[in-house]
Amino acid sequence: MLVEAWNSVESQTLKRAWNKLLKLTLSNSAIKPHDDFEEITEIMKVLSIGEGCDEENIKEWLNYDSEDPGFQILTDEEIIEDLNSNEREDEEETETEDVTHVPSHAEAFEALDVAFKWFERQDESDPIQLLQLKRIRDLAAMKRCDTLRQKSIKSYFKPKS
Repeated sequence: MLVEAWNSVESQTLKRAWNKLLKLTLSNSAIKPHDDFEEITEIMKVLSIGEGCDEENIKEWLNYDSEDPGFQILTDEEIIEDLNSNEREDEEETETEDVTHVPSHAEAFEALDVAFKWFERQDESDPIQLLQLKRIRDLAAMKRCDTLRQKSIKSYFKPKS
């Protein structure tokens, strides 16, 4: 029964129903292509901007980048130059990264000693944190003493395996 009812509906009836739903007139059954120009002029009127602009200006704005491919076309020489400049920048970055100063054991000990004295006087300090900071400071002190102590000549030779 449902199939018979559906088959009895004419295509023209469906078109008219859709036209009513979409609020289209029967004479204009084809969908109007989207016109950016009309939409932009309406928006400009609502916002009260572009009062000195005419239709030609707006069309020029809309078509301004129609010939632009969206990317820059480079010659072989420009590509080579770009690659070489990127390599030079990478080399400069690695050179500046290698210059970072690593403090000596003595500098680390002095800084940690100051930090320990400061943290000891803070209300927020607790014994566990103080103990951890003291151990780090003692490690720096031990390494500082090792560098100050003269090494025996045997320490410079590796034992045979």
